[in-house]
Amino acid sequence: GKGGGGKGGGGKSSSKDPNAPPPAPGEALQAGETPRLNPNDCEAGVALLGGTGSGNRERAKRGTAGGSPWAGVRCDCGVVNKGKWAFCCWNESGGNLRIGWSAAQATLALGTDEWSWGYGGTATKSHNGNFEKYGQTYGKDDAITCCLDLERRAITYYKNGREIPGDAFTMDKSMSGWALFPHVYTKEATFSVSFDGSGGAPPLQSGFKWIAEAPEGVLMPHPTRKAGAAGAPKTLAAEEGDSGPQFVLTPYGWRTVEQAGGMKQEFRANLDAYVRHFTSALEKEFLAEKEAVLEKVSKRSTRQLQDEGIGVAGLSGEFDSTSGRITLWPEGWRLPYLSEIKWGRHVLLSTCKGGVDFDDATKTITAEVESIYGSTITLLSEYERVPATKDGNDQYRIDLGPNLVANKRIDKMLDELQRCLGVNQAKDPRDAIQKLNYNANLCGLLLPGAPLADALYADIQESSAAALKWDPLERNPPNPKADISRHAREKDIGITSPYNAVSQIHSDKPLNESQQRARNMVLNDRHRFSLIQGPPGTGKTTTASSIIAGWLETNRGPVLASAFSNRGCDNIAGQ
Repeated sequence: GKGGGGKGGGGKSSSKDPNAPPPAPGEALQAGETPRLNPNDCEAGVALLGGTGSGNRERAKRGTAGGSPWAGVRCDCGVVNKGKWAFCCWNESGGNLRIGWSAAQATLALGTDEWSWGYGGTATKSHNGNFEKYGQTYGKDDAITCCLDLERRAITYYKNGREIPGDAFTMDKSMSGWALFPHVYTKEATFSVSFDGSGGAPPLQSGFKWIAEAPEGVLMPHPTRKAGAAGAPKTLAAEEGDSGPQFVLTPYGWRTVEQAGGMKQEFRANLDAYVRHFTSALEKEFLAEKEAVLEKVSKRSTRQLQDEGIGVAGLSGEFDSTSGRITLWPEGWRLPYLSEIKWGRHVLLSTCKGGVDFDDATKTITAEVESIYGSTITLLSEYERVPATKDGNDQYRIDLGPNLVANKRIDKMLDELQRCLGVNQAKDPRDAIQKLNYNANLCGLLLPGAPLADALYADIQESSAAALKWDPLERNPPNPKADISRHAREKDIGITSPYNAVSQIHSDKPLNESQQRARNMVLNDRHRFSLIQGPPGTGKTTTASSIIAGWLETNRGPVLASAFSNRGCDNIAGQ
């Protein structure tokens, strides 16, 4: 979320000197101590409340002290040099919260200077005072896992155990060697944190570990840390009023219902359930894709992978850590033709001795093919180092990685749908914050809060169950009184002026009775929304093509046709 006139609270910005040494560390952890919220690196507006009674999870809230609307606190230990580390933060009361990582010399106004990176509950990420939309909104009872990959200098997030697709931030190489500390910034939210996974944190994925597990040389005490000041968090008396008021999302961020003039957002619960339904399916697809790659790698010889054009082994290599460029070549033999490993494809790079392991960056990293010229393959990678074994003189293997382009595209669109303000967004955004929270990609029929959209999102469980029974003899008959049926039967919005098609329209194709009935619903009855459903080979594309041609013949257009893949659009265009 934003604060302080778009600056998140008005801390002073610092200028990064690449030649300046990192600050000296504070006092190291003693026996029985664990990473904690740091009372010596905490603004007066944050009240540290102690343990929650569940492991080392501890709670804090926005206090009454401090002149800024926002206040921040950092952990007393950070991480440096290598590894993949994480901590978890819960929003316990609702309201505005920002979570991320920062260097010791950053201000406590997370995300407002060049030393800090944060992700807020309004689905906004910020660094150096620049705010962009990212991920999903989060609020009361949501758990956000904040992950730092020092091998790639990248920050990613998980919401309630589900990965938000794509890196939130990547840092330049000038940050190498600088310790980064967990950092929370609150406006009115009560929150709790866990640095060791206790207290019910969702399990970590992709090889990440809790920062409390970081070894000596990686775990770095904050310069202000004092040893022996505190052991494990002590559980204090429960604070009253943690449940707090109800919050709604407005064009200016989270506000109480009273502050928002009684605004209601009944559609939000159904919208969240709709998004969860499809993201869970995407997660299964992602795991299946990874397992398919691992099965090929583990069960087929490198010769078989090479013959199929999806892998090659025994390559020598050089790594330019400045550019992230990896150059690979065969010694004494010719590089074979690799039909599937081409420019732009994502591949896995591993040592021949170490094998392939998705979750261990010391064994396997991802890279993108920049070029294949002669017997030389050039890759680009975001990682700080390439896989290596203790023996040295490693040879490398390349394997075709999972193809997740379509998966990530759909996932990002679902995130965009979840964070959309719907009918509550500013109709004519004027200032910077309204424009930031305005979604021009979602409008019309599917805008959350619109009658048809609400009916569609609320109907997902019922329609999903019906879709499993595609045989009309087994499926329940349509319910014409259902909300989605009533709103779909409304007349379409029409056109403001006739449209003249710019291409030649084919003559009507012969349709069977069911296909003709679907066509008439759209063209004659002018239903606002129609679904054409059936198993492969039943003429769905033919029917859709006939509908498009009918629109254009009656001067209604232009028509936007979209599909899950380019091939789907090609099939319609080919009709």
